[in-house]
Amino acid sequence: MAVKAEIHTINGFSAHADRDDLLAWAANFTTSPFFLITHGEPESSLAFSQTLEKAGMKSAVPSAGQEIQLEPNGAAKAVKLPEQPVLLRGEEVPSVLTEILTLASGLRESAPGKEDEDILPLLQSSRILLETARRKMSAKKV
Repeated sequence: MAVKAEIHTINGFSAHADRDDLLAWAANFTTSPFFLITHGEPESSLAFSQTLEKAGMKSAVPSAGQEIQLEPNGAAKAVKLPEQPVLLRGEEVPSVLTEILTLASGLRESAPGKEDEDILPLLQSSRILLETARRKMSAKKV
Protein backbone atom coordinates (compact mmCIF):
# COMPACT_ATOMS: atom_id res chain seq x y z
CA MET A 1 0.00 0.00 0.00
CA ALA A 2 1.44 3.33 -0.97
CA VAL A 3 1.03 5.90 1.79
CA LYS A 4 2.05 9.52 1.58
CA ALA A 5 2.75 10.44 5.18
CA GLU A 6 5.20 12.18 7.44
CA ILE A 7 6.57 9.84 10.08
CA HIS A 8 7.59 11.30 13.43
CA THR A 9 9.38 9.56 16.27
CA ILE A 10 8.10 10.43 19.71
CA ASN A 11 11.16 10.14 21.91
CA GLY A 12 10.60 9.59 25.60
CA PHE A 13 6.93 8.70 25.14
CA SER A 14 5.68 5.75 27.12
CA ALA A 15 2.85 3.64 25.77
CA HIS A 16 1.91 3.07 29.39
CA ALA A 17 1.00 6.67 30.12
CA ASP A 18 -2.29 7.24 31.90
CA ARG A 19 -5.32 9.04 30.46
CA ASP A 20 -4.28 12.47 31.76
CA ASP A 21 -0.75 12.12 30.37
CA LEU A 22 -2.09 11.08 26.96
CA LEU A 23 -4.61 13.93 26.96
CA ALA A 24 -1.87 16.44 27.83
CA TRP A 25 0.30 15.01 25.04
CA ALA A 26 -2.55 15.24 22.51
CA ALA A 27 -3.35 18.81 23.54
CA ASN A 28 0.15 19.93 22.50
CA PHE A 29 -0.59 19.47 18.79
CA THR A 30 -1.20 22.70 16.90
CA THR A 31 -2.42 21.07 13.68
CA SER A 32 -5.66 19.53 15.00
CA PRO A 33 -4.80 15.94 14.04
CA PHE A 34 -7.22 13.03 13.84
CA PHE A 35 -6.34 10.40 16.46
CA LEU A 36 -6.95 6.72 15.75
CA ILE A 37 -7.12 4.84 19.04
CA THR A 38 -5.89 1.33 18.25
CA HIS A 39 -4.34 0.15 21.49
CA GLY A 40 -5.90 -0.99 24.75
CA GLU A 41 -9.07 -2.69 25.88
CA PRO A 42 -12.14 -1.73 23.79
CA GLU A 43 -13.90 0.00 26.70
CA SER A 44 -10.78 2.00 27.63
CA SER A 45 -10.12 2.94 24.02
CA LEU A 46 -13.68 4.18 23.56
CA ALA A 47 -13.55 6.12 26.83
CA PHE A 48 -10.29 7.80 25.79
CA SER A 49 -11.70 8.64 22.36
CA GLN A 50 -14.71 10.26 24.04
CA THR A 51 -12.36 12.20 26.34
CA LEU A 52 -10.48 13.52 23.31
CA GLU A 53 -13.78 14.51 21.65
CA LYS A 54 -14.92 16.36 24.80
CA ALA A 55 -11.62 18.25 24.74
CA GLY A 56 -12.38 19.36 21.17
CA MET A 57 -10.13 16.86 19.39
CA LYS A 58 -11.07 14.46 16.61
CA SER A 59 -10.67 10.74 17.23
CA ALA A 60 -12.05 7.32 16.44
CA VAL A 61 -11.71 3.74 17.62
CA PRO A 62 -11.73 1.69 14.41
CA SER A 63 -13.32 -1.74 14.51
CA ALA A 64 -12.33 -4.81 12.54
CA GLY A 65 -13.35 -4.39 8.92
CA GLN A 66 -13.83 -0.64 9.19
CA GLU A 67 -12.06 1.64 6.75
CA ILE A 68 -11.20 5.24 7.52
CA GLN A 69 -10.40 7.58 4.67
CA LEU A 70 -7.88 10.16 5.86
CA GLU A 71 -8.12 13.59 4.31
CA PRO A 72 -5.82 16.64 4.43
CA ASN A 73 -5.75 18.80 7.56
CA GLY A 74 -6.71 16.02 9.95
CA ALA A 75 -10.13 15.38 8.47
CA ALA A 76 -11.36 11.82 8.18
CA LYS A 77 -14.39 10.00 6.88
CA ALA A 78 -15.28 6.64 8.39
CA VAL A 79 -16.68 4.05 6.04
CA LYS A 80 -18.96 1.78 8.01
CA LEU A 81 -18.58 -1.88 7.19
CA PRO A 82 -20.11 -4.74 9.15
CA GLU A 83 -18.02 -5.51 12.20
CA GLN A 84 -16.15 -8.77 11.97
CA PRO A 85 -14.81 -10.77 14.88
CA VAL A 86 -11.04 -10.55 15.15
CA LEU A 87 -10.73 -13.94 16.83
CA LEU A 88 -8.93 -16.49 14.70
CA ARG A 89 -8.82 -19.90 16.32
CA GLY A 90 -6.12 -22.39 15.38
CA GLU A 91 -8.54 -24.65 13.52
CA GLU A 92 -9.41 -21.78 11.15
CA VAL A 93 -5.82 -21.39 9.95
CA PRO A 94 -6.02 -24.09 7.21
CA SER A 95 -9.22 -22.53 5.87
CA VAL A 96 -7.65 -19.06 5.73
CA LEU A 97 -4.56 -20.47 4.01
CA THR A 98 -6.78 -22.13 1.39
CA GLU A 99 -8.52 -18.79 0.76
CA ILE A 100 -5.11 -17.11 0.35
CA LEU A 101 -4.01 -19.77 -2.16
CA THR A 102 -7.25 -19.33 -4.13
CA LEU A 103 -6.82 -15.56 -4.24
CA ALA A 104 -3.16 -15.83 -5.27
CA SER A 105 -4.02 -18.34 -8.00
CA GLY A 106 -6.72 -16.03 -9.36
CA LEU A 107 -4.30 -13.11 -9.43
CA ARG A 108 -1.70 -15.19 -11.25
CA GLU A 109 -4.25 -16.30 -13.87
CA SER A 110 -5.29 -12.72 -14.58
CA ALA A 111 -1.64 -12.08 -15.57
CA PRO A 112 -1.18 -8.53 -14.25
CA GLY A 113 0.47 -6.28 -16.80
CA LYS A 114 2.21 -2.95 -16.81
CA GLU A 115 -1.12 -1.17 -16.22
CA ASP A 116 -1.38 -2.99 -12.87
CA GLU A 117 1.85 -1.58 -11.39
CA ASP A 118 -0.12 0.01 -8.55
CA ILE A 119 -0.92 -3.43 -7.11
CA LEU A 120 2.76 -4.39 -6.71
CA PRO A 121 3.11 -2.68 -3.29
CA LEU A 122 0.00 -4.54 -2.10
CA LEU A 123 1.41 -7.86 -3.26
CA GLN A 124 4.77 -7.12 -1.65
CA SER A 125 3.04 -6.27 1.65
CA SER A 126 1.09 -9.52 1.44
CA ARG A 127 4.30 -11.46 0.87
CA ILE A 128 5.93 -9.84 3.92
CA LEU A 129 2.91 -10.71 6.09
CA LEU A 130 2.96 -14.32 4.90
CA GLU A 131 6.71 -14.60 5.51
CA THR A 132 6.19 -13.25 9.04
CA ALA A 133 3.39 -15.77 9.67
CA ARG A 134 5.63 -18.60 8.42
CA ARG A 135 8.47 -17.54 10.75
CA LYS A 136 6.10 -17.35 13.74
CA MET A 137 4.63 -20.76 12.97
CA SER A 138 8.12 -22.26 12.56
CA ALA A 139 9.29 -20.73 15.84
CA LYS A 140 6.35 -22.29 17.71
CA LYS A 141 7.26 -25.75 16.39
CA VAL A 142 10.84 -25.55 17.69
